[in-house]
Amino acid sequence: MISNPPVEELAPGAEELRRQVSVLLCDLAGSTALSGQLDPEDLHAILARYHAVAADAVGRFGGRFHHTYGDGLMVSWGYPRAFEDDAVRAVLAGLEILRSVRQLNEKNPTWRPLSARVAVHTGLAVIADRWIGGQHEVGNLIGETPNLAARLQSAAEPNSLIISEATEDLLRGRFAVTPLPAALHLPGVDRPITSYRVEGMADESLPWPLGDPQVTVDRQQERAQIESAWKAACDRARGQVLVLRGEPGVGKTVLAQYAARLAADSEAEYVIMRCASLQQSDSFYPARRMVERILGTGRLASIRDSRVRLVRYAAGQPDLTEADVALLAALAGVPPGEGVPDVELPPVQRRERTFAVLRDLVAGLAADKPCLLVVEDVQWSDPSTLELLRLICREPPPGMLVLLTVRPDGRELDIDSQEIEVVPLAADDVRRLVELVSPGLDESQAAAVVQRSDGIPLFATELVRYLTRTGPASAEDVPPRLQDLLVARLDLHPAERRLAQVLAVIGPSARRSLVEQVAGLPTAEIRRGLGILVEAGILQDEGPAEDPVYRFRHILLREAAYTSALRARRRELHLRIARALQGPGGIAQASPNRVAHHLEHAGLVTESLGWWRAAAAAAAKVAGHREVVSYLRHLLDLLPAAGEPTGVDEIEVLVALGVSLVALEGYTSDEVAQVHERVRLLFAGQTNDTGPVPAVFYPVWAYHHVRGELDESSLLSSRLWAGHVHGTGTQRALAAGMAGFDLFERGDLRPAAALLEEAAWDEVEPIPETPHEQWSATTVLRGAALWIAGDRERGRDRIEAAIRRAEGLGLPKGPFTRAFVHAYAAWWKLLADDAPGAAVHAKRSYDEAVANGYASWMVAASMHAAAAQARLGEPEPAVQTLLHLLQIWRQAGAEAFRPVFLRWLAEAYAASGDHAAALAVLDEGIAHVQSFGGAVHRAELHRSRGRVLRDLGRSGEAVDEFRRAARLAAGQEARSFELRARIDLVETLPRRESDAERQVLARLIDTFPATLHDADLMLARELGAKR
Repeated sequence: MISNPPVEELAPGAEELRRQVSVLLCDLAGSTALSGQLDPEDLHAILARYHAVAADAVGRFGGRFHHTYGDGLMVSWGYPRAFEDDAVRAVLAGLEILRSVRQLNEKNPTWRPLSARVAVHTGLAVIADRWIGGQHEVGNLIGETPNLAARLQSAAEPNSLIISEATEDLLRGRFAVTPLPAALHLPGVDRPITSYRVEGMADESLPWPLGDPQVTVDRQQERAQIESAWKAACDRARGQVLVLRGEPGVGKTVLAQYAARLAADSEAEYVIMRCASLQQSDSFYPARRMVERILGTGRLASIRDSRVRLVRYAAGQPDLTEADVALLAALAGVPPGEGVPDVELPPVQRRERTFAVLRDLVAGLAADKPCLLVVEDVQWSDPSTLELLRLICREPPPGMLVLLTVRPDGRELDIDSQEIEVVPLAADDVRRLVELVSPGLDESQAAAVVQRSDGIPLFATELVRYLTRTGPASAEDVPPRLQDLLVARLDLHPAERRLAQVLAVIGPSARRSLVEQVAGLPTAEIRRGLGILVEAGILQDEGPAEDPVYRFRHILLREAAYTSALRARRRELHLRIARALQGPGGIAQASPNRVAHHLEHAGLVTESLGWWRAAAAAAAKVAGHREVVSYLRHLLDLLPAAGEPTGVDEIEVLVALGVSLVALEGYTSDEVAQVHERVRLLFAGQTNDTGPVPAVFYPVWAYHHVRGELDESSLLSSRLWAGHVHGTGTQRALAAGMAGFDLFERGDLRPAAALLEEAAWDEVEPIPETPHEQWSATTVLRGAALWIAGDRERGRDRIEAAIRRAEGLGLPKGPFTRAFVHAYAAWWKLLADDAPGAAVHAKRSYDEAVANGYASWMVAASMHAAAAQARLGEPEPAVQTLLHLLQIWRQAGAEAFRPVFLRWLAEAYAASGDHAAALAVLDEGIAHVQSFGGAVHRAELHRSRGRVLRDLGRSGEAVDEFRRAARLAAGQEARSFELRARIDLVETLPRRESDAERQVLARLIDTFPATLHDADLMLARELGAKR
């Protein structure tokens, strides 16, 4: 039935498209044997009648014939115009073909009985007009879809219709189907195919599925309005009419189901009328289905049972005339006989009486108790049904709520009603919906669903369903269940289809001037087409008037338009767009990422690399670290496919990527480690005798430093400083800063402060390889080093200078630097026993970190804030915060500053009365210093341990800890820490045993300026004076 043509050419002016199509294949079982038994003329007569009934069945449901080979037929739905229910139409046509063949047999009893085998499969195909052997074939289907449909049809039993799983998934329960017992292994198909036999239409008399209230989010206002209308109807003073107006998939049906739940919970009646696009010319179609459900005379009831039920109903309605019963029978599809009358009325009278009978039927529903009448998709109602609705709604029966759902572009109802505009959900509500539908969905996938759904619940649920069934999808994948819905909207305006594709290729939004440059159409035609697409609700005009920007109303509409174009056409358009952006008056420099995107999708991958690097550099200038990471990851992914030479320095790219990753994920994430290792390997392969470059190795050093691997970081920083100690400028300053940070952690305060002063040389140019500004970052630590070393005034001045400098910085380094500097300032304030000041700086650091996504500083600032909270009288919540955040800190691989955070936790435990826990935590901190380094923190850990022991009354052990802390501090020339330890020691020793220690304390006091009068020194001088 489907063969490869010997000669094939593209038809002149042909439109080629990628479309989701539903393909029906049908042939007659045993046709070969029949052709051998009949004269060709007799066979022709039989086939002609068969083709005629098949054509009538297909025509009723809007199918499009492709081929007839003898008794074989191929028909498709989805082109040239898609409908929302193409798969449903194909299956209905298949059932109608089977029914028509049976009727053909009944009318021709002398024939050998014919039996048809029908199959339907839905999938992607290319639509193309072709010249084959000199003949023009319009709308050829190319791809696996028609071939798989043919293979499926060959497996069908005579007089049966089978469908693939892909088609069944689109039917949404409209048909009764039976799964075939085993997956089919079809010739030429490399995977088993799950299939179903269609038994017929589903039973529409079953109760309306009321949905799961647990997967309904938001809509409180709309629900309240429905509840109010239902309550008013239940009061029975007068009927109510409520219209739900909203675009497809926005949630009108869910709200209607909510109303039905209210009715069911009230033990009231609810009745459904469904209008359908297929039956817009079928008079009273939804009303007839409603009558069938009310009377119980649906398709599954026999004629005899239907007559009995109708007669029984009529007997309970004494006001019904014989003519009324006959009209009800006609509406319900019940033939006359067995008590069902056959009454002929003039056409006008028959129509008027039909309206009256239906109106009285509806009114009777609310005669004894409240009733809800739901009419869905009124935009598809036939004229007779619409007139009936107007009659009902002008004076709705007391006790009835009439609830209508309609689309924004639906017809005007011309009725007096309360109207609810059902709008898209907010992003937070879509996220809640996604979590309810698929609780385990990956966070990045959930975020993509929220973005792509545009607040439309149907889009969100179908995207989630598609992801959970198929796994991660590309940005261009549109779920099959949404394809027909979206393409049908585009197909309402076929003349503008190519223009919509141009806009889709340009991107989420497109300026009119750019469209006019690349569309290849006359300006007047473009502007007229844009107006039509705006009027149709496909595009939004965002202004300004002189050169407006157009945006697709929904992301998925854009993706449907994009994927409908063949890849070759897309590549051509991407190239035109890239050249237009690069040309005079283009926006290449302002939006290098757009140029890169279009060049890549035009197939010019190597040319796109430089533009991706430029896009990352532009983002880095405004601290757009997420964008930097996204662009550079993508660039690195493209490198293997790019031709040589690429013009890209991979080391430079990796270093820039590492800087932004550090800002977002902290210094110790797995990806940061991988990037640094790759840099090290590449640099080792390129370096001869020039020595390492600090800017290249800064990320590697930071990784080891923050992980507490001080031996590794110190080895690297000392080597870098040795190589640049006699140099000048950026590289020397950076090497000095790295070495200074390492020396500080080791407790070598004086050398550290000297190196940090070298690193803060004011003439250093901005260093792109670091996320912070060099002067501020090194100066704040130098201030801390000076303060700890006893030069408290200079230390305070340096810290305050760093804060002022950081506060004045703009992008790109300002935000990260402020988070950095204020976190260190909070720590210093806690060292200085200024808890309120620490809280202020911790909050400033935290706010900057949250606003920009700096994970490490969020955690560090929160722990300093918790320490301040404990000192200000709230130790219990501080304990919980610190326990949680310390776990996060370690999970991230960070060990630097852990002794400080453990000390804060011990203080909080002690303040809350849990001294045993405090001692355990301090022991952990001391052990951490021994394992990881960080000797600068050791003295304060022992002093804190002494204070806890003193609180427990274990004064002897406390004295030992204070003496140990004093010795450690003295060895590091940490005079501030030594001062604290000796104050605690004097206060703990008995008066008669403290004279020697008071003398030592007095000598230490003399090393501080006499003019310095902070709390520590005032207390120390008081204790020293008591010798």
